[in-house]
Amino acid sequence: MSDKTAARYVKAFYAFLASRYPVCDYIIGENVNHFSENCNAGKIESDSFVKAYVSWLRAAHLTLRSVNSSATVYVSVNDYWRSDSSNSSIGARSFLEKLNDEAKRCGDFNYAVALNIGNGEDLPDLLAGKEYDYARIGASNLSD
Repeated sequence: MSDKTAARYVKAFYAFLASRYPVCDYIIGENVNHFSENCNAGKIESDSFVKAYVSWLRAAHLTLRSVNSSATVYVSVNDYWRSDSSNSSIGARSFLEKLNDEAKRCGDFNYAVALNIGNGEDLPDLLAGKEYDYARIGASNLSD
């Protein structure tokens, strides 16, 4: 967030959220690796989006933790583990690697990952396979 006014609004929103709804887990965005649609980012390079998202995630983390020291922020990604990058999305694995690199570059902080594996249907798991580096993630390749 390069705009200081926007940063103040984001921090005020999360401070209100944490004080009004004292839960411990907060998911910041949904399927953020598919940023064009799910984050209304439009056509943007993945590196530019990751940089902006880390700024947003860090602001949420710091603000939520200032109100509730046990709060955990989650990064939500979809089950497309390996997919080609474009100006609208990136595979979850690549996204998380870029996110981790950018977070460390700017001063690391704790976050967790929330995996969205579809709408409850069995299809994602049937497509997942057993290998670690398969194209999709499902229950069949999350064990062990």
